[in-house]
Amino acid sequence: MSTHEYDAHDALDLLMRKLNERDEQLARQIQSAIDVGKDVEEKERFARRKKPRVYRRTVRFSDEEALDVAIAALQACFVEQPLFVNSAEIDFRPTAMGEAASRSLSAWDRESRTLPFTHEGVTSEKKLEVELQTETQISREDQQTLRLEPVPDQLVEQQKENLTKLRLLATFGED
Repeated sequence: MSTHEYDAHDALDLLMRKLNERDEQLARQIQSAIDVGKDVEEKERFARRKKPRVYRRTVRFSDEEALDVAIAALQACFVEQPLFVNSAEIDFRPTAMGEAASRSLSAWDRESRTLPFTHEGVTSEKKLEVELQTETQISREDQQTLRLEPVPDQLVEQQKENLTKLRLLATFGED
């Protein structure tokens, strides 16, 4: 028996309502992740056939599964993506950019197959951007790139704690 005074359906409705109040775009993304559903394998037996026909179809998530999907999507948004951005920012710190990088490429040492190391631009802050529009896309969008900003580690840890609390509130298993 659940220790909560609400069921999974109520919890999912409340979570989606709160998300929609705070950030409609995030709520739409979470809802689309839930709406994907899950693949199941079904068998259909005909009287004249010896082997049943096996096929896959997509069915909707149960309320508990939808809650799990929503929480996993929130974790991806608030924990995993910031960790990826922070990791990329750390990885790009030692790279040289701008003039120093172009001089390094033109000074290619064909004998040793190495680039000469320059200290210009090393450990400087780099602007990390992701192109949102592919080269083959004809229609132009307002925002063509997205700037990736590092997230402080304490904020990521706080989001992990928040998601742990949310998981406890959305657990409806047998105790």
